[in-house]
Amino acid sequence: SGTEIIESGLHENLIEHLNAESVLGTITSVDNAIEWLKRSFLYVRIQKNPSHYKLKNCSNQDAKLSAEHRLEAICVKDLELLNKFGFINLHPQLRTIKSNANGSAMAKYYIKFKTAAALVQLKPHASLKDMLDVLCKSEEFADIGFRQDKAVLTVLNKNPAIRFPIKGRLSTADLKVNLLIQCTLGSIPFTEPKTMQSMMLEANSVLPHACRISRCLIDIAAEKQDLVMLRNALDLARCLEAKTWETSPLLLKQIDSIGPSLAKLLAAAGISSFRKLESIHPSQIEAALSRNPPFGKKVLELAATIPRPKISVTQAKDNTDPTRVDLFFDLRLENPATAKTSAKRRSLSAFLVVGTSDNVFIDFQQIPIFKLKDGVSIRLKVKLANAQQKIVCSLIHDGCVGLDASTIISPDINPVHFRNLPRNSSAGAIKPAAQKVDGVKKRGDSQYTVVILRNRPTY
Repeated sequence: SGTEIIESGLHENLIEHLNAESVLGTITSVDNAIEWLKRSFLYVRIQKNPSHYKLKNCSNQDAKLSAEHRLEAICVKDLELLNKFGFINLHPQLRTIKSNANGSAMAKYYIKFKTAAALVQLKPHASLKDMLDVLCKSEEFADIGFRQDKAVLTVLNKNPAIRFPIKGRLSTADLKVNLLIQCTLGSIPFTEPKTMQSMMLEANSVLPHACRISRCLIDIAAEKQDLVMLRNALDLARCLEAKTWETSPLLLKQIDSIGPSLAKLLAAAGISSFRKLESIHPSQIEAALSRNPPFGKKVLELAATIPRPKISVTQAKDNTDPTRVDLFFDLRLENPATAKTSAKRRSLSAFLVVGTSDNVFIDFQQIPIFKLKDGVSIRLKVKLANAQQKIVCSLIHDGCVGLDASTIISPDINPVHFRNLPRNSSAGAIKPAAQKVDGVKKRGDSQYTVVILRNRPTY
């Protein structure tokens, strides 16, 4: 007859859609969620063709219900799962729903529920390796499997450029994903003729998902206010975006006209960093790469388009509290005239990360590169807990490694002022509820030893 019945696919990713709708404010209660579901195409089709829909997470009791009632029961269970893992706040009595930062991150980066749940369950102070291991087990890589390439992967695993070699046998698909990512970041080529093409295609398909998931992890770590986890998440996300480890001698392959082969030649000539590159003459680049002029000049021009963050911090004493220091940040670019503000169809930005030398979170902000061109001023008031604490401030490029700017501040505070502080004291930490005092926004948490009073950035 030339016609075909169309069925819904909403049931396959219902929990992700429920989270997204709660972030948008469409769903504000359990009853509201069921009403939303009843207006969906899925609800219409499941009544007319219930045998087509094999609903997951359906208990024996729910299985006795009609198809539409089973769907409603699964909707409620999905909302309870979102609440259990911290993606929504579900009131136990009123049954109202409110989204939170973790749910917003999951929706913003289109992350599957099981993947996002694994990210929020990462242990405190998770290392870079821990994050990479969890990322590689993501549901987004479910279509990656072994294709007669175990022997090739075993050989690649022994390459010195593999930063985190896998111990034991390569028995699961997540280990293959792990090696594909590490081969990309370590600039390890796939040379086996039989599997070269398929492995290159798989590596190219893995990387975009890995970038999205790692950016979600940044938001989750910032919400937890876990400084170690946040810094590691930033490092992983930037390395994936740049396709190179921050410790690699091939950092210059991030320049558009420089690939891994040319980066190796430059490294062999002693040119392995952006600082070194900008200090040499174009003819030295051409000699190292056996290229004719004006290739060296073009390389330097392309390198100059990569934004180079610059940070300077001054401090002042706070007359109201001798254990508090007033910090004034001046954030800008070293190359505002030539730096580009977007790449790969997205706007570039930099992350300001401030913490203490003993890994206590102070502040985290994302600032667009185009605003850094004119300079950004930020004021932070930090209350310290002991005389040994220093303040570590970093301005980090979000898509490039090897160009971070950082400084360490030794607070100008007399140690005698800390003597009267109680042991294990939070040093007068302010309650989490926001307050306004003299136009300065306070926020803090009694579990931390640092209090921040922040003025809004002057963009």
